[in-house]
Amino acid sequence: MDSGRDDRGRKNRRLRPITMANGNGTGIVAFNAYSRGKTEFEKGKDAFPYLWETVEDLSRQHPNGVAFKKAFELIEGSKARGMEEKLRKFRVTEIRHQLRRMELMKETVKIVLDALEG
Repeated sequence: MDSGRDDRGRKNRRLRPITMANGNGTGIVAFNAYSRGKTEFEKGKDAFPYLWETVEDLSRQHPNGVAFKKAFELIEGSKARGMEEKLRKFRVTEIRHQLRRMELMKETVKIVLDALEG
């Protein structure tokens, strides 16, 4: 029995498990058996994770966010590597600041606790 739909585009499609970008498990995606390799966006995503994450954030915040993703594919390798290194250093600095803030909170709580006990 024919459903009336055109299924030509569905031929040669297989289900394949994928790992989600946020690392929260796996999903299933259909892909075309004739597609070869990764797109430029996916290659850049793997090569420059900090830059990709920043572009993702920008694309979510901006009404025309698709333009950021398309521009990401056009960034020259040397510029992308330089920006990736800057973003990596920035993230490490952020983590150090968070750690320092936690240490200060610990000291503050200890002082308050000592004052309450003494």
